[in-house]
Amino acid sequence: GNGTENGAEKEYLAEINAIRTAAARELLAFGERVGRGRKSLTGRAWATAVFRLLEGLGVAERMEKWNRYSATGDRFGSSGVAEFGGAASVPVPASVPVPASVPVPAPVPVPAPVPVPAPASAEAAETDALLYGALIDLLDQVADSLQETTFTAAGFLPVLEAGLEGVRLGLVPPSLDQVEIGSLERSRRPQVKAAFVLGAADGFFPPTPAQGVVLAEDERERLRAAGLELVTRREGVLNNRYLTYIALTRASHHLWLSHPRSDGEGRSLVPAGVWRERFWAERLGVAARLAGDPATSPEESADRRELAAALGCALARTVSHRPLPAKWETVRRLLEERKSSPPPFPAVSSTPAEPELEVSAGSLEDYAACPFRYFAAHVLRLRPRLKYELEPPQLGIFLHECLRRMVDGMAEPGEWERSCKEDEQGLLRECFFGLEGSLRGEILLSPGRRRYLLGSLERILTKSWETLAEGMRRGDFRPASAGTEVAFGEARGPLPHLSIPLAGGGRLLVRGKIDRVDALRTADATVYFRIVDYKSSPRELDLAEIYHGLSLQLPLYLLAVTRGGTAWLGGEPKAAGALYFPVFDPWLKSSGVAAAPSDEERWKIRRMKGIVLRDERVVEGMERGLTGSSVFLPVGRKRDASIRDGQGVVSATGMDTILRTAEGTAARLGLDMVEGKAEARPFRFGKKRGCDYCRFREVCHFEAIGGQLGTKECCVTCLHRTACHLGSGCPNRYRDLPAPPALDQWVGER
Repeated sequence: GNGTENGAEKEYLAEINAIRTAAARELLAFGERVGRGRKSLTGRAWATAVFRLLEGLGVAERMEKWNRYSATGDRFGSSGVAEFGGAASVPVPASVPVPASVPVPAPVPVPAPVPVPAPASAEAAETDALLYGALIDLLDQVADSLQETTFTAAGFLPVLEAGLEGVRLGLVPPSLDQVEIGSLERSRRPQVKAAFVLGAADGFFPPTPAQGVVLAEDERERLRAAGLELVTRREGVLNNRYLTYIALTRASHHLWLSHPRSDGEGRSLVPAGVWRERFWAERLGVAARLAGDPATSPEESADRRELAAALGCALARTVSHRPLPAKWETVRRLLEERKSSPPPFPAVSSTPAEPELEVSAGSLEDYAACPFRYFAAHVLRLRPRLKYELEPPQLGIFLHECLRRMVDGMAEPGEWERSCKEDEQGLLRECFFGLEGSLRGEILLSPGRRRYLLGSLERILTKSWETLAEGMRRGDFRPASAGTEVAFGEARGPLPHLSIPLAGGGRLLVRGKIDRVDALRTADATVYFRIVDYKSSPRELDLAEIYHGLSLQLPLYLLAVTRGGTAWLGGEPKAAGALYFPVFDPWLKSSGVAAAPSDEERWKIRRMKGIVLRDERVVEGMERGLTGSSVFLPVGRKRDASIRDGQGVVSATGMDTILRTAEGTAARLGLDMVEGKAEARPFRFGKKRGCDYCRFREVCHFEAIGGQLGTKECCVTCLHRTACHLGSGCPNRYRDLPAPPALDQWVGER
């Protein structure tokens, strides 16, 4: 009946508990020794506790049995009982010995022995044994070096993990027909048929001995004289040379060497000395010119391409101030006189009809910064390797889309005036969490990191929206119909291309997408409009950068709406301003403990920067009843209520001059594009460089070749300095931009 069933169930539970107790006995004992991880112990105590855990689990005996099994295949020990497989195992003790004065409890049922699995292979057994030995050595080092240092469980774990990460194993190859991969220091194979030596660059093959970070060289010499075994730098150099000798002499049939031309950051690397030493070519019995090596004389070159490559290598060898051989100097002069190579990309002007080149406003800025950047990004369409992680551009796109949805949600007439802070907060959270899943890569974040990221984005969006909404409520400018993400030059956009004529015929067709267009309609059917561009960091509209083509987006956007927006806006468009709105979370400076910033302080630090038309209707429409300096706009009023002069305020003549200058700069850049100019000539203007934040630095290697200084001193590090004779026209120099005319001259009177 029930009694029998209850008894069987109790026996079954007792058996399960016995298995659990036997399996967890050593772990429970370890937990007791370390205070269940809640107290701090010295490094020696932690090392001892871990060693006792391994000892209690019988790891050493297991390693010994596996070694015997891998060496002999014997599954039986001295007892004659099978030690591996499912039939037998090491018996689990039924109880722990106790003193005689303690009464012995009733015996606990002993479950069937758990089978001890055999090692997967001889290689696995050898690897496990080496790992165990390395772990014991690590515990010895911890006990000796950290014997008085105290750690909690959370503090000791990183120490143990760091030590295990530094463990390196040297395994004996178990077979003959195989491919081995190893570092120069640890490869000890006596004979191989073919050897592939990778990365034979100067400083890496042989490796340069590391400088002593604790002991200087003379201190090492004195300690060595006192009887301590220390390796000096001279011995390190000789040992590395010996390792190089081993690497080049172990192959019996084939030896293959390679060297990188640049490192991961685009800096050029020099081939190792073995490439230039005839000793190795003679001793190894190989040709003086290795496979893939450029020709060593003009006569060895097969074609013009190979001749140019060989000339480049000859020029590179002049880095040590040796003169260029006469033969190569003649070749250099001949090639210089016959510059007839085709442009990097086909010239558009070769088409029979008048050329039409379609570009985006951003790509024009890329071309102005460096023609090669445009060529790599928009002609070759090179893209960085996709990374499954969140990067600033992705976060910027996310915030842009949230603001777009928020502004679109306020499209009803009078909505900006009627809305309250609570309604806007609800709309904001709806937009934010509706787009949360669009963040590519956020699935790879830990929950804590993900919460922090989303919290930061929500805070940035909330504060930015408060500033944006308050600025809109204080003025009369409102987003135009479909006034967010306004595309021009695209099929679904309300505006046509911005067409710019080119010298000699042809047109430059500019397309783009404007973050926001705000409009103000007047009684005389004039529609004042302003462009608002969201940026994830504070930015000003530099008139000098417009002059040089480095900041063309906002002026070209103004031109696109001015020329093609009459039907869309329902009146004659007139440019009222172009502004950058920063979407970021700034730090507020204060000395000591400061009170929470006021609303005006938060608005002021997110003030829009750019240009505003000097017109009473425009300024009043952007902020009604403005007195003093605006906390939202780059404008202000004097005491007599007149508009204050400032860098962001321009007259109608000045606005027209800015637009015409931007158009002329775009036409000049477009003509260079049509002609196929795509050399790596990044600009330099003040402290700014064309290579700053460039995604293609590892492709062009401009700075690695000689552009890192860009002045006369540039030739000191240039590989071509002894033979180029180009002076200030060196193609490896930065393209210095001259100072533009005085702003009052080309912007016009205010």
